[in-house]
Amino acid sequence: MTVTAPASRETPPRRGRRARPGRSGKILSAVAGIVLASAAVVVQQYVPDAKAMGSPLTYTGEMNQEVSADRFSVRVRSVSAARAIENVILEDDPKRTEARGIFLIVQVSATVPKQPTHLVARLLTAEDTVYEPTDRVAAQLTFRETWIQPGWWNSGVYVFEVPPEVIAGARIVITVPTGALVGEAFPPEAEVDLGLDEAAAADLVAKAEPVRQLGKKGSS
Repeated sequence: MTVTAPASRETPPRRGRRARPGRSGKILSAVAGIVLASAAVVVQQYVPDAKAMGSPLTYTGEMNQEVSADRFSVRVRSVSAARAIENVILEDDPKRTEARGIFLIVQVSATVPKQPTHLVARLLTAEDTVYEPTDRVAAQLTFRETWIQPGWWNSGVYVFEVPPEVIAGARIVITVPTGALVGEAFPPEAEVDLGLDEAAAADLVAKAEPVRQLGKKGSS
């Protein structure tokens, strides 16, 4: 884009001498060019392309570390394993579910600065395979259906049913439900390393609880 500076007003030449081009006009033209070039650079830097729009903005952290992801903050408290889950919705009628592999139980706490929300999670393995929380455990006994309230730290568990061999190197990724992100260019998510190397993962599986109760007071 070319910008033409306005003509400068010069005193009429005297005694036949030629008038020199106005320096102010040259300076104005140079400044205008620099401003336009800078503006173009800014636009290129801050306007995301179509592929970038909708990509998550990931905040990473470790066990027992508070991870602030703009719209929420989370802290992963512990990770354990069980070979069976007992769903205690009715005290006199518990439902036991045997794992097809192993149940990985991740205990988390979360809070939000303003708007109450649910938080959803997925497990990401070292090979980037994704596991959703198991549907073989009653959702109301897990953190999936907990309303996270402003100013309070709520706690609960996410339960994943996975092959034991994928536990090493796993991370949990927590975000808000898709429906709550309409119009948000870069949805926030928290990715927390569970701190499980090969030795720690093997030890976790070896020490898995035979049965883990969920729903009974003090059991989750």
